[in-house]
Order: sequence, then structure tokens, then C-alpha cells
Amino acid sequence: MSNQTDNTKAETEEEHIEQWVSFRIEHEYYALSIYDVREIAPYISTDQVPGASDIVEGVLNIRGSVATILNGRRFIASGQLSAEPSKHIVVLDISSELMGICVDEIGGIISFSNSKVQPNLNSVKNEIICGTVHIEEQLYILLDLKNFIETINLKTVVEDNELNV
Repeated sequence: MSNQTDNTKAETEEEHIEQWVSFRIEHEYYALSIYDVREIAPYISTDQVPGASDIVEGVLNIRGSVATILNGRRFIASGQLSAEPSKHIVVLDISSELMGICVDEIGGIISFSNSKVQPNLNSVKNEIICGTVHIEEQLYILLDLKNFIETINLKTVVEDNELNV
């Protein structure tokens, strides 16, 4: 009977491992849940949207769908922006709408348990940062996509872009 109790206890103590897509913007490393990322594409120039916020780089046609592309440096990264061009676009699928974030480098997939996440309590951008995690001596800033969208009111931006495209 004690073996059965020990097995049940081990199963409940087993931690859920999460997978995130990591990327670099400027000198910081960030990650988004793998469930939010549709694909990673090489950077291509976007069509500018007149009157759009400066965080909106433009729009792209991705496989027949219009995607709003955000400049990761302007919205996520802080400090002075480098002249180095972005090299990738992380394409996200949000409530059947596409958006992309321009990033400098793709790091790959990182895996960790929720117990390793340090919650973010003091950030100015607290609404989009859900925490941080250290993996192999590298700090990753974890982004909360749902709050990210609410912060920039993406649905309005996407609707406006569909009218202008």
C-alpha cells in the first residue's frame, strides 16, 4: 500500500515542463510560449501603414493573410536603438489574427518548469513581462502574449490595417 501512495505522491509532485521560443532583441533575450508562435520567417520589408503607431513596422502578406508587424526594438527593448537591421520575424497567431515581431536573432526552444520562473513585480512594462528564468547562465525575459496584445490594443491596429491595405 505504501508503494501506491509513494507513486501517487511522485506523480503529483512531477512538474509540468513548458516550452518557449527564445529570441534576442538588442542585448536582451526574450521568450514567447511555443503555443503562441506560428512560424519564424526571415526579415522582409513591410508595407508601411500611414498614421500607425511607431511600434508598427508595417504589414505583410503571409500566406494570403495580412499580418501586422511590430518593431521589437521600439516596443520591447529599452534604451537606444541600434542601426543593425532585424534579421527575423516571429509570426504569432492571436485569435485567428496574425502579427509579427521583428527580432535580431532566434535562440531556439527553451524548456523549464514553472517553479524556475521568477515573477516580474517591478517592471515598467509589467503588463507584457510575466517573469524571468535563468537557463545555463542566460537570463530570459518571458513575455505574456495576451497582455502584450491588450497593451498595444492590437485588434484595433489590425482592423485599421485591413481597411487601409
